[in-house]
Amino acid sequence: MKIKLYVAVMVMAVSLVVAACGNSASTGTSGSTQGSSEGTNAVNNGGAEPAVELPSLRISRESGPSSGLLFIADDQGFISDQGLDYEIVSFANGAEAVDSLQAGQIQVAFGAADTFPIRGVDIGITGLTAVSQQPEAVSIVVSSDVEGPEDLKGRSIGIVPGSVSQYVLENMYLADAGLTRDDYSVTQTGPAEMVALMARGDIDAFALWDPFPANAVKALGDKVKLITTSGELGIPNTTYLLVSKGSLSDEAYTAAYGRLIRALQQAQTFLEENPEEAGKIIGAATQLTEEEMAERLAQLRLEVFMDDSAVDEIENYNEILSSTGAVPEKIDISQVLDQEFVSRIAD
Repeated sequence: MKIKLYVAVMVMAVSLVVAACGNSASTGTSGSTQGSSEGTNAVNNGGAEPAVELPSLRISRESGPSSGLLFIADDQGFISDQGLDYEIVSFANGAEAVDSLQAGQIQVAFGAADTFPIRGVDIGITGLTAVSQQPEAVSIVVSSDVEGPEDLKGRSIGIVPGSVSQYVLENMYLADAGLTRDDYSVTQTGPAEMVALMARGDIDAFALWDPFPANAVKALGDKVKLITTSGELGIPNTTYLLVSKGSLSDEAYTAAYGRLIRALQQAQTFLEENPEEAGKIIGAATQLTEEEMAERLAQLRLEVFMDDSAVDEIENYNEILSSTGAVPEKIDISQVLDQEFVSRIAD
């Protein structure tokens, strides 16, 4: 499937938005492919689904390896083989993808655990499954003279507003040292601008996902260093497959989501059986070298799953964000996460 440019339209003016971890410019890349002839006609997969006309799906992707199963499923034709007509769209960050999902501009988004407590139970979005965990996904980059969070008092940090990386840096790393916004200044910007800001000395720290921290070290050498990761701070960085809650009342969309998840499960099997080839596919999609990709795969959980770790991370953000006043109250996880969807489509 070939990639083309897509301009994401921001549709919500909100002060609290979420990333994906992974991933604030609104320009991204996208691609499209036609499903097989049986896909958009009435299809009955072994009697497991009613025969319905499957809708086309526009699917967001993240910039890092957390979307690895999607990259493999696309490259290997697993999504088309499931009879789906689809398009993959890149956004500058996960918040924009969730905005577009809420606006009905895309049908599937990949989002991080803090999506749910930040946006609340009334956002009309449901998580159907987790698709990855990457504890090392978010790294904190600091000036070389910084030895700990206390050294950032009186200095400036860069943030992508509403992203997981912001909460890792502010609500965990700096907050654990007792620092608040009164103790440092903040520059809000997009991920692509962080390295330039560090190079000019405009900021002394930022937290971001792949490949931006690695790019900073490559570009700035010993002027900067990676001081810690989200995993070391206790965040596994789960990525969830998100859909519109209202669409789940439509059997055609429910069938399409099930087929997409089956394609991701095929990609999971391909990864297990062909790790080197799978690594090359993901590396090409994320601009990571083979060496970098091999390191990421060793740290990365890429599978379709719904277990306690996926639920507990949302609860963890519930605690962090409510206790720091970032959100007014905790959410009821049962209202935003369908923990039985994958098991139902397997029946």
